[in-house]
Amino acid sequence: KEFEDKIGRLDYTLICRESTLEFIFPFYEGIIFVVANKNILLSDTCKKISELLNLFGFDSEISRFR
Repeated sequence: KEFEDKIGRLDYTLICRESTLEFIFPFYEGIIFVVANKNILLSDTCKKISELLNLFGFDSEISRFR
């Protein structure tokens, strides 16, 4: 949060491993952790995760992908 004023809000963190991708989404006081196959489309996956969170009534801070 210390850099939000200068470079913007954090939407998610992406960790690339040999065969998987790990997404970490800030969510209220915690996080949502997602592991996916490495050959997915990143932006589509982020958008789908955000849509699922909204569908189930979670109001996440991820607004860029809505």
